[in-house]
Amino acid sequence: MEVFRFIAPVHIEFGPGTVARLGEHVRGLGSRALLITDPGLVAAGIAEQVQSVLKEAGVAHVLFSAVEENPKDTTCVAAAALCAEHGCNVVIGLGGGSPMDVAKMVAVLATHPGKAPREFEGVGKVANNPLPLVMVPTTAGTGAEVTFNAVVTDTERVFKFAVISEKLAPKVAVLDPVLTVGKPPGLTAATGMDALTHAIESYTNTVVNPVADALAVRAIALIGGSLRTAVVQGRNLEARSSMLLGSLLAGLAFNMTRLGLVHAMSHPMSAHFGVPHGVANAVLLAPVMEFNLFGALERTAEIAALLGERTAGLSPLDAGRKGVEAVRRLADDVGIPRWLKDVGVQADRIPVMADDTLKSGNVLVNPRQVRREDVIDLYTRLMG
Repeated sequence: MEVFRFIAPVHIEFGPGTVARLGEHVRGLGSRALLITDPGLVAAGIAEQVQSVLKEAGVAHVLFSAVEENPKDTTCVAAAALCAEHGCNVVIGLGGGSPMDVAKMVAVLATHPGKAPREFEGVGKVANNPLPLVMVPTTAGTGAEVTFNAVVTDTERVFKFAVISEKLAPKVAVLDPVLTVGKPPGLTAATGMDALTHAIESYTNTVVNPVADALAVRAIALIGGSLRTAVVQGRNLEARSSMLLGSLLAGLAFNMTRLGLVHAMSHPMSAHFGVPHGVANAVLLAPVMEFNLFGALERTAEIAALLGERTAGLSPLDAGRKGVEAVRRLADDVGIPRWLKDVGVQADRIPVMADDTLKSGNVLVNPRQVRREDVIDLYTRLMG
């Protein structure tokens, strides 16, 4: 067995009602919090609910609620300015991946005065400890509540970049599945497929990590068994809990292994056309699994069984093909479009998106070697 490591420094609180204890956690980390969220959670009343919890615990706080889908570097800078203006010394990310990524970048910018977000692009560029981070996910998707990375769009380069550092690990993650109840079907489907992508790419890439493998396997089974129900029965707490747990486990898994070609290709789609991250991943997942099949044959065959396919007596190749089809069928069942044109991607940008894809470190751990012409071919065939 090869040498591996596993790090999970986040204090995790999981279960219905756990958001009521948020104030205790925040109070132990700082005297004034910056609560970062998005307009949708303000409109839904969830931001107000969390503010009430903080107020009851005596936690002074300031609200920043202007986070957009695929957050921009300029948004991070604006939130960091508010953080500095009010002397906040702890940052709370409330929402999906976008508010949590902005929260991470604000925590970094606060302890690196004068630096721009792009200066932290890549691995290990965060020199100083960020402000303490507390994460409260309201979707079952990104796993950002436990990961060491943030993904931000550089508005000048029109490029989605990642900041990766163990210093970005949140201090506390509060996962209350009640906060995910009632999310719209489309959002549930996209974020759920995002979590599935994390688990599958973690499990099938070239990084050897048995602990991450165990987490990814459990995540695939949980998501495969509960996503359809969560989409059509938005208030089903059992399905919502299984999805949130699956997302958490997938986040813990890929935190140690990175991802693969799906994420490398999806980031340019978001940067150039504003495609929501989960939707971009969901459209790409089955086709990229098919492209990668011979590089991850046995594990793709195992994925078929995890998703409920009968594989007894089948060859690894036939079982692997069933794994690809099971993912494609799941995406169809929850309403994910099959074609890039249906999510706003334009064919004339394919060469630029292919160039951006190859800049991703996720390409290096993909189970099949990736050439520029492969990426162009995949994008082209998926235009529809």
